Amino acid sequence: VENASFSMERIEGVQLSMMKEPDMGIGEKLGKAVGKMHSHSLCHGDLTMNNILVADNEIFIIDPSMGNPSGNIQDFAYDMRLLRESVAATIHDGNRFMNYVEKWYRETFQDANRVLEEVKNIEGRRRYV
Repeated sequence: VENASFSMERIEGVQLSMMKEPDMGIGEKLGKAVGKMHSHSLCHGDLTMNNILVADNEIFIIDPSMGNPSGNIQDFAYDMRLLRESVAATIHDGNRFMNYVEKWYRETFQDANRVLEEVKNIEGRRRYV
């Protein structure tokens, strides 16, 4: 990527994984943020609840060190699949929360349906459940 820059700031917040029942407003913001990230062809690579901070009712996606600027639908699908698994492991009503995240992801990212369909394909390839 030509003429790109990367800056960091210290964020005083709590990891989303520490919030057992985040409100749906956080889900909306998360869906929009991931959709925006993917719209800019950025794959996070380790999109888990531990890499999402909440501060002043805003979300911050941190530690993109495993990501890449691929624009690849399958890479985006792995982001969403990992997020689903992380949500299911940490949030009491994870399916409801993730459905809300995906609703706003679809609103923000034009290829969201293709990505979420690829998530289903990935899940179908799993050998062990």
